[in-house]
Amino acid sequence: MPKSIFTIAVVVGVVFSGQWASAGNLPPWGGRATTQPQPIQQPRQPLISQPAAGNARTVQPARQMTSPRGQRNQPRTNTFRRTAPTAIIEAQQAEPVGTKTQWVQWCDLAWDAAKTAVNSFWTLQAHFQNVQIQAVSAICPVSCLNGPDIGPHIKSQLISNNVPAGIADIFATSIAGAWKEWQDSVNILGLPWYPSFAAYPGPRAPPTPNVPMPLIALSARQTDIKSSELLAARIFRQFRGTQITPEARDAINSFSKQFSSSFSIWLSSSMVQNVMGQGPVPAFAPPYVPVGSVVAGTVIPTPGVIIGTLR
Repeated sequence: MPKSIFTIAVVVGVVFSGQWASAGNLPPWGGRATTQPQPIQQPRQPLISQPAAGNARTVQPARQMTSPRGQRNQPRTNTFRRTAPTAIIEAQQAEPVGTKTQWVQWCDLAWDAAKTAVNSFWTLQAHFQNVQIQAVSAICPVSCLNGPDIGPHIKSQLISNNVPAGIADIFATSIAGAWKEWQDSVNILGLPWYPSFAAYPGPRAPPTPNVPMPLIALSARQTDIKSSELLAARIFRQFRGTQITPEARDAINSFSKQFSSSFSIWLSSSMVQNVMGQGPVPAFAPPYVPVGSVVAGTVIPTPGVIIGTLR
């Protein structure tokens, strides 16, 4: 009897253990049983990759977001390009402000610098060019007088005398511009510079100095440097929107009057001499034609032909 009971217990345990094993493979919510292993979902890779042995940790770059089609991206603004010129302009505009005493001193220094630039620099290098000689007459309607730019010399002298750079630039630019305008206006309209070229006894006239003549005879056009009002207006334009104080206006008006008056005296007292002219004499054919006139002659562009001092 005990042996039979033991046998029945073993059979019942085997049956129930098989049912329990089948129930473990049943899918959730019912369905067919399976004995295949379920796939395991792989975890996502993190942004920070695992470092290899001996290497530093690296970060994967994030994916760039693209804007939808048809939507324009907002343009980038360059703060430096927008603000830097404004700062420079504001600094330049603030510089011309000065007291009455300062403006009088600056104008006196500008006058001294202009005289030095003309007397010690421009006069030594100025020369005549593009002049044509026909017999006794010298002819050059435009671009006759050539000379160096006096602006850099004026500015450097002002700065060396502790004049602010913005003020020095105003005076240098306006004075040099007015001087260049007058220089370009000089012309020679049939002046009798070479009397001996009317009948020269040879095939070619050698370099011959011109007849000395006042510089004012070559400068008939009205330019800013001849008028104190026009010269002052040219200087005021160089302020470029900066406020012009009454002290600055009075000092510049006085400076312009002094400059224009001294220039007019210099123009009348200076002489043009030693302009060397030369040219062929095509009609010369001795013994039948022993003399002839110079035709299509030229001048040698030598400096030092204007004698005078700006005072």
